[in-house]
Amino acid sequence: MPDEPVLSLYNPQQGQEYLVEPDEPVLSLSGLTMYYGQGCPECEGDPGRGGDPLRGGDPLRGGEPERKGDPGRGGAPGRGGAPGRGGAPERGGDPERAGGVGLEKNRCPRCGAIWALRGVSLSLFPGEVLGIVGESGSGKSTLARCLYFDESPRAGTLRLLGRPENAFLLSRQARKQIRRESMGMVYQNPLAGLKMDYSVAANIAENLIAANCKNVARLKQRVYELLEIVEIPAYRGKETPASFSGGMQQRVQIAKAIANRPGILLLDEVTTGLDLSVQAKVLDVIKKIIREAGIAAILVSHDLAVIRLLADRTLVMLDGEVIERGLTDQILENPRHFYTQQLVYSLL
Repeated sequence: MPDEPVLSLYNPQQGQEYLVEPDEPVLSLSGLTMYYGQGCPECEGDPGRGGDPLRGGDPLRGGEPERKGDPGRGGAPGRGGAPGRGGAPERGGDPERAGGVGLEKNRCPRCGAIWALRGVSLSLFPGEVLGIVGESGSGKSTLARCLYFDESPRAGTLRLLGRPENAFLLSRQARKQIRRESMGMVYQNPLAGLKMDYSVAANIAENLIAANCKNVARLKQRVYELLEIVEIPAYRGKETPASFSGGMQQRVQIAKAIANRPGILLLDEVTTGLDLSVQAKVLDVIKKIIREAGIAAILVSHDLAVIRLLADRTLVMLDGEVIERGLTDQILENPRHFYTQQLVYSLL
């Protein structure tokens, strides 16, 4: 008997729902390219690897890049032993490397442009946690911000929740709607995700109101449910996040991110700067939410211990490129790339 499709509710207030088959990714990314500065398209050729940059007027409106070969090699939809769904880790590089660009590390020597991402491809499947690990400046946080539409990429194709269109090419309003109803983001710095002069309850309710939940009784009920989930006493909902510790601020961010029961959760260095005991508390909350709600999550971290605890599969990034990917156990027990070996050995 075939597996039942996974049902994900992205706007419970309006009753919108999407069906995603178990073997289909909820997120599929191909050829994501991002650089800061001017001149690279002229001095080093096409940064979009065969397509026009996505910047013209609205930064996310423009031609869709061509798809060179199979965009999922090493990380796109499909199973049957494909490295993107738990196959053997790649040896010494990603198939979407931006070859032909004569960069010094990740800087163009001619125009000085900084390449944050070079042809990054990945897939995220229902209910799994995908870890992205790398040193500072590797591009992992930029990747998360692009996926959440906080930054505008130069090129790339993003397909979400079984929809055929490239999400990077949608209107600004449509992208905001996806953020409100289908995705959640927990930033490294709580100042980026919370309004410190609003109460905790108001911060959490903001996404619910934006998703057209206007019933006050239902709003209060959902806010108190979320406070309980992240283990914050209900009476503290009237306080502002500024009066909370760093760990509690992160838990408020988590509550806000999952308020609309998103299908995709993005976690960007959520334990950085926290004491070990506080880290453990935050990670326990995240682990419980992911397990009980079945949310698909992308976990960005430089800490392999966090990746080991939560991630099913892992991508290793260096200088804006994916250099190795595979099951987390494979990456940690048998790293192939020299840089990954250094990361793993530093943990021992």
